[in-house]
Amino acid sequence: MSSKNSITNLTRRNIFDYMSMEKILWAGRLDEPDFVARVWPDANEKPSYDGRFKGALADIHQHRVNNFDWEDDWIFTDGRFNLMSCSDEQFLAFLAEVVHPVVRSDDDEAADLVAEFNKHLRADGYTLAPASYISGRAIYTGSAGLAARAPAPTTSATGGSGRGSVLLCGSPPRIWYGLVARWSWSG
Repeated sequence: MSSKNSITNLTRRNIFDYMSMEKILWAGRLDEPDFVARVWPDANEKPSYDGRFKGALADIHQHRVNNFDWEDDWIFTDGRFNLMSCSDEQFLAFLAEVVHPVVRSDDDEAADLVAEFNKHLRADGYTLAPASYISGRAIYTGSAGLAARAPAPTTSATGGSGRGSVLLCGSPPRIWYGLVARWSWSG
């Protein structure tokens, strides 16, 4: 990982482990070569691991569409795409594409994934948040900020100190926003 990256290997690994254990199809309803080309427009310029093919996309098509002889989570460790060490921006672009409406047809599934991704990203100062909408559905982008560095909000009304955190999520159209509300009660 580059010294400029803020999203740690631990966060990346936790997200990949979650997706693997929950059997999340990272390419959603797309064929994997199509998904990869959306995130890495130069993907076909990357080498093939199979000498019969000229570029990575043909390699992926052969082994994931035709033969289906690679593991489902091959992309997490593939050196051509380098998700464990790529820039924060590239990593966030990958996650944003996983929940893009073209990739993920179910709004609730996308929202659940965003919440899970944010649970891990927040520790490194990042979140996925809606940047725009298509047909009333959110298109997410990664963002950094001080609010993102706060611990994950809880659903408890108050903590031991009389302070609490609340996470609010709106729905139609699915608008996600986090609000950390702090209050103290005096007596």
